[in-house]
Amino acid sequence: MNFEIPRFDGTEALGWIFVVDQYFDFFKVLETEQVGIVALHMTGMAIPWFQMSQRSAQFQSWTHTKRVIELEFGLSLFESPRELLFKLQQHGTVSEYYSEFVALANRTTIEPQDALRDCFISGLHPEIKREVKVQCPPSLMWAVSLARLYEDKLATSMKTTNTPSHTNQSLIHKPHTHQQNLHLQN
Repeated sequence: MNFEIPRFDGTEALGWIFVVDQYFDFFKVLETEQVGIVALHMTGMAIPWFQMSQRSAQFQSWTHTKRVIELEFGLSLFESPRELLFKLQQHGTVSEYYSEFVALANRTTIEPQDALRDCFISGLHPEIKREVKVQCPPSLMWAVSLARLYEDKLATSMKTTNTPSHTNQSLIHKPHTHQQNLHLQN
């Protein structure tokens, strides 16, 4: 199996830390080697930051290093993932909203799962939220599936509403009758 640790450039810190943790667990990397491996996977603005941080206070362990990375490159201390999750609203597609939702939910401990489902539903567009709520989905995944289904239904109905039908076009392009032509000449 060939599994590489991605390079860290200062973005997506929490995702990168997760991958590194998985790598160290899977390959049973010794604690004494972990900080060195992390240093080899820095790139861009993360390199000078790591060098400066290493000079001022030696990283003793990966656990310490990742806490410092979280503080430096993660969300602000003033941004609580739980708070952001409760305020999250759908602005794009259901899939985009769900991706944002999962990223925040992964950093919280909301229990029971019904609360997580309800939180997801509350942030949906009003038209979609209404349709999903009335179905009383038993799980988050069921709610996500319903939201995608109703989003597709709304998109399809919008296309048919915005495209004039053949009968409507015949009314729009109806030739003038003799009576209308007389009226126009006067």
